[in-house]
Amino acid sequence: MKLKARNLVQPRLLQSPAAAAAAASVTAAYALITATDEKTRDIVATDDFAIKNAQPASSSKKFVAEIDVINGEKDKLESRLAEVRDENSKLKDKLDLANQSYGELAKVKPSLDYVLQ
Repeated sequence: MKLKARNLVQPRLLQSPAAAAAAASVTAAYALITATDEKTRDIVATDDFAIKNAQPASSSKKFVAEIDVINGEKDKLESRLAEVRDENSKLKDKLDLANQSYGELAKVKPSLDYVLQ
């Protein structure tokens, strides 16, 4: 029986059909990545150009102005909320006083009914 001549430069595993399929897969993946990378570079270049032409100072000034307006509204609402809570507390005190007076009058009523008969 005669032995096949082997390529001593590459190991036997790299000479198999599985290795050939893996190499083809890697080659296809590399080609896909390269094509995608070129598209990405084009998109990045376009975005960089758009960013350089934009005026960030004006948009950030608008943003800061909007934040100031919102903070002013927030302060007004917090102040109004404090006023409403204070008013609510006063109304609860008045209600407690009215309930207390009603309780005292309810205790006195039977004796008044007896006297008025």
